[in-house]
Amino acid sequence: MVASPLALEITKDLTIPKLFLSQCRKYGDRKVAMREKEFGIWRPFTWQDYYDNVKYLCLGMVSLGLAKGDKVAM
Repeated sequence: MVASPLALEITKDLTIPKLFLSQCRKYGDRKVAMREKEFGIWRPFTWQDYYDNVKYLCLGMVSLGLAKGDKVAM
């Protein structure tokens, strides 16, 4: 079996947040993480943009009083 670039070692310690941070550190501003269509034009978001948006969302929730262990539905 040949390992692809998407190959990932799955361990019991691997979580979605850890995987997300790993990708952000690995690619930063050098690679597009996703694209969003805005006014008919596709806008690229780098891994750094994605990280910044997640960070601001989390900081906003903390400023509203959310604490570790609280549940949030989106």
